[in-house]
Amino acid sequence: MKRLRKESLGARDSSLISESVLKEGIRGIYDSFSRYHEFRLTPWVYATRESVKDIFSVPGFFERSPLSTILHEPKGIHSQTSYVTSIRLQQLIRQINEPGYTSCIPTLAINKIQWSEKNKPEPKLMIDGAIFLKSDAFRSYIPLKELSGLRWVQPGMIRVSIPVPDRKEPSVQIVVDNPKASLKYMNRGGRPQYDVKMKATGYAVSRTNNSLLNFRQLTSETEKAIEVEIRNLFRTGIDKKTDILNLEYNLFRYHYGEWKAMSPAEDGLLTDDAIHDIHINLNITHTSSEKNKSVQGGIGRH
Repeated sequence: MKRLRKESLGARDSSLISESVLKEGIRGIYDSFSRYHEFRLTPWVYATRESVKDIFSVPGFFERSPLSTILHEPKGIHSQTSYVTSIRLQQLIRQINEPGYTSCIPTLAINKIQWSEKNKPEPKLMIDGAIFLKSDAFRSYIPLKELSGLRWVQPGMIRVSIPVPDRKEPSVQIVVDNPKASLKYMNRGGRPQYDVKMKATGYAVSRTNNSLLNFRQLTSETEKAIEVEIRNLFRTGIDKKTDILNLEYNLFRYHYGEWKAMSPAEDGLLTDDAIHDIHINLNITHTSSEKNKSVQGGIGRH
């Protein structure tokens, strides 16, 4: 006689939610789970636009079980290449209860092209974008190719790389560790505006040519490339009516009077002039030239 296996909700380490369900609101999902006393708020939360069943069936690398994929173990991949920060359910629930907060849930898809084994396609999971919620409401899905600026401003990023001077004709690949971003509020003529500040340390890991060996030039070009990605991210947010940078939450938390007077404040913050300036403070420690020299012009700014 076969025994029926009862899955314990307390043993879950991840939750996968379809886009269609998220469009109905996440509070109902949380309420249905929270009825069970063994349910914990620690699982990782992902969304998908594909079949939930298919996502759970994708095997890990080197014939390992599906439990070794990014769905269950996101930290390893995130520490090597950071795109969208993973989020736990307890963090997500806290965010949707914060006035003005826009939550970001990474979305998973099946990559059927990049990997193969014995000349046969080997499907693997990948992050293909993110779904954004404002409080409990679905706001937008944005594909990964339009989210390159997110890695500079989202908390929790560990290791980020960027081609310099641009993706079309890169001269060097720069890796940036632990970028930290902050917002500075100002009121100009009765309109709220923000400066975005980002600080980090980086180094070159590979080169296609030696056209950017000078420290100041390399630093300047890298900072410009990062600024472009952040500005493009903000413009994408305007197009999608999504406050990706969480300007409204910053206004609510640190400038409550202004937030209260503007309510609803988001419309006034999703405008081209809401970002006044972007300041990038990047310290590049090595240029990785062919001769393996240290940075030309010295280490540090003069």
